[in-house]
Amino acid sequence: MTASKSRPTQSRAKTRSGTGGGKTGRPRKRSGSLGRNLLDLLRLSWLGRVLLVALVIAAVIGLNILVSGNQYDRFFILTGIELVVTACAFWLRLVLRRS
Repeated sequence: MTASKSRPTQSRAKTRSGTGGGKTGRPRKRSGSLGRNLLDLLRLSWLGRVLLVALVIAAVIGLNILVSGNQYDRFFILTGIELVVTACAFWLRLVLRRS
């Protein structure tokens, strides 16, 4: 076995030149996936928000139909519980936002 020479280590902060920690004047281009960019665009417009809410409601109702197995009483109980939980969450959000 040969012994290796040890070198003094420098931290990254010491090797950077200039101020600002190596940042340049240009803003970075934010790259994201196509789905993420599309979701961000939909959330910005009123029509996009309505579309997203409609898709979420359709998905939840479809899941309730699958879980209930064509038993109407179970479907309406699941949907009612979800509506109550959603109403409580929005109410709690409003109360905490105003505080």
